[in-house]
Amino acid sequence: MGTEVESRFDAAPRETRYIPTLDGWRAVAIVVVMLQHASDQIPAALGEWIRPVTNVFRENGRFGVYIFFAISGYLITSLLLDELERTRTVSLSSFYIRRAFRILPPLLVVLAVFGALGVAGVIPMPLGKWLGSLFFVNNYTTGQTWYLGHFWSLAIEEQFYLVWPTVLVLSRNRVFRVCAALIAAVCIWRFVDSAFGLTESWPIYIDDRTDTRVDGLLWGCLLAIGCRDPRTRDLVARITAGWRWWGLLAVLAVTQAVDAEGVLAHNLQITVRPILIALLVVGTVVTPTTRLARELERPVWRWVGRISYSLYLWQQLFLVWDGQDVEALAWCQWFPFSVMCAFGMAVLSHRYIERPTIAMGRRLAARARRHPGEAPVTISA
Repeated sequence: MGTEVESRFDAAPRETRYIPTLDGWRAVAIVVVMLQHASDQIPAALGEWIRPVTNVFRENGRFGVYIFFAISGYLITSLLLDELERTRTVSLSSFYIRRAFRILPPLLVVLAVFGALGVAGVIPMPLGKWLGSLFFVNNYTTGQTWYLGHFWSLAIEEQFYLVWPTVLVLSRNRVFRVCAALIAAVCIWRFVDSAFGLTESWPIYIDDRTDTRVDGLLWGCLLAIGCRDPRTRDLVARITAGWRWWGLLAVLAVTQAVDAEGVLAHNLQITVRPILIALLVVGTVVTPTTRLARELERPVWRWVGRISYSLYLWQQLFLVWDGQDVEALAWCQWFPFSVMCAFGMAVLSHRYIERPTIAMGRRLAARARRHPGEAPVTISA
């Protein structure tokens, strides 16, 4: 199976490459997030004996989001670079058409449903937070509601992708250095901000902000750029080969478990984390014949990965912490029915909204590439 995957990856046209390992990682990411959000429901249904386990996920559930960041940075940068190598141009209009049809239709449906539930008084739904979610600024808006709490991460991704393709285009052959400089700038700003309390008065959670967390995406971008060079790709493969992959995972676990005291130690901890996560993810991509990569490519994980975006959107309605549940939804906010409802809505969303609109976006993007309304951006490769 591993050999077949590797040959398929190498032989496929770059614009149509499918990397099944990343679907497996998407599944891991969304399961971690869902276990965090179900960390009160599971003990309530099964007993307090399991709470020490669910508390681990409650405290570390954001690792699922960080995995999504690494996947997204690596994959979209790879696709942009593939287009550049294939055509010597990057069509930004085609990119944004595909992105819009991928992200917006399922999101608009979810926001419409959540908004209607809010108007009906079923769930708390501050208008400002709802509008912030609609315009991808949820992570910089005030007002709190559990049911829109997850859109901070989508806001970071979409804000980043409003900027990153243009940066990649304009930086030309310096894109690796530009990406590295952006990572350095984020890390320095995060340290200065926390050391001098520059934004302490902001009513915005620092971990949700793009300016302090975008390095999680940038490390995936940097590895995507670096791995175009066979030497760098081989280096990443060696660093993450065999026991070394598990060693990196152990280092990640230790750095998270350590209670970092002081500004320097805390910043070192959150600076190292996205590096390790990106290496763990990309390491399985550059060596798809490993046992771990083959496990991630099992059909069940790939299926969960394919519906992971719809799962991300809908699970927040059903998987809630104590005190966030509402009486009107009690029947579907009780484990395991909460998980069944989340998967049910995700399957319907993926089948009847995501797949048709993604296909439509690809057709429109192909048409825009053939008949561009903008002059294609040519970059020397």
